[in-house]
Amino acid sequence: MNVLISPAHYFLDINSQSEFYLSSKIIYSLANKNKKIKYYVLCGFCENKEDLPSNIYVYELFKDKNFSLSLKNRILFYFWVLIKSTILASKNKFTIIWHLFPNGKYSFNPFILFKMHKLFNIDKLIIGPLQIFRIDNEYIDVNGGKIKTVSFKNINLVLLLYKILSRFSKFYFNNFDKYIFINRASMQDYKTLINYKKYLNNSTVIGNGVDEKKFPYLLKSLEGCINFLYIGNFTKNKNIDKIILFLNEYKEYNSNFIMHLVGDGEELESIKLMSKNLGLDKKIIFHGFIPNSKIYQFYKKSHFLFLLSKGEGFPHTLLESWVSGVCFIGSDIPAFKNIVQHCKNGLIFNINTNSNYKEIARDVFNLNPTQYSSIVSNARLDCKNYFWDNIIDKYYENIYE
Repeated sequence: MNVLISPAHYFLDINSQSEFYLSSKIIYSLANKNKKIKYYVLCGFCENKEDLPSNIYVYELFKDKNFSLSLKNRILFYFWVLIKSTILASKNKFTIIWHLFPNGKYSFNPFILFKMHKLFNIDKLIIGPLQIFRIDNEYIDVNGGKIKTVSFKNINLVLLLYKILSRFSKFYFNNFDKYIFINRASMQDYKTLINYKKYLNNSTVIGNGVDEKKFPYLLKSLEGCINFLYIGNFTKNKNIDKIILFLNEYKEYNSNFIMHLVGDGEELESIKLMSKNLGLDKKIIFHGFIPNSKIYQFYKKSHFLFLLSKGEGFPHTLLESWVSGVCFIGSDIPAFKNIVQHCKNGLIFNINTNSNYKEIARDVFNLNPTQYSSIVSNARLDCKNYFWDNIIDKYYENIYE
């Protein structure tokens, strides 16, 4: 069986701590599960190709991991996807086309949009995991595998393009036979876009996954130094400055803490400067980028993990904290509110320009050992549904049923 995956993502990296990890992990895991199925993957660039299973064939637009997802390159990417899909379909008998990991309502494969798959007798189309789409005035710039967000200079042109593409959205999304959503919040986001009967009968929710073997559970004591943790990219969406504002208030309740910031990005220097200006530089350790294979060392000694993002799909750091006995502290965005219950399996706070960080700091400080133990224990139980083997089994069943 041959499967065409397009577009897998602009950037694939199995060792990443970013959004590029999920699509890589899904493809790698499915390929290893059944070596008889061949995967033809279209993407911008794939890192660590030497680690690919032998039944994955990657086709890349960019020559290296230094590229920009500017408006020009986005348009170029989708023209390339159209041409490459046509060439590959003419040379291979594909049973399935899978539009993998689209993060927006305007993520198209023109090959499917123009129904060219019918010319090659490809009878099954899958899309997902779909995430909530946010129109943003920024785009991603990948330099050496590191993510940087850059503001669109021609944002009005971008918004016009979105408006034009929206005319095709309903037509495009109703081509598919199976819809996979990253969580229930994203499922609701696409409800009016897909024909109700198809939406009702052909939709499934499959979350992110975590390798429980790499992240052993360890219950922490709240006595002594408290270790806070953030793992991810330093972009504006992640609201790392809000973590620093929390710490500035928390120190008034308890000065015996260390904040570990793991990651890199364009906000790094401004966060360092902010930390210094607030007198927190001796309380914060900047570790830079750490490969996924070495991340557990931070969970092992941490009590709380922060993710106060403006928007997320289904971050793997949430599950990594759950499975390793670290209390999750998140913003009250739909992606978190659907699976994290405040004071049951994590802590959720309203994060905005008027947030009272003193109250948030007080609530975290007042958490007693019994409450803390209950939260992380409940999270550990809930996390079993997201073990990678279970997640990949769900993908396999939904794709090949």
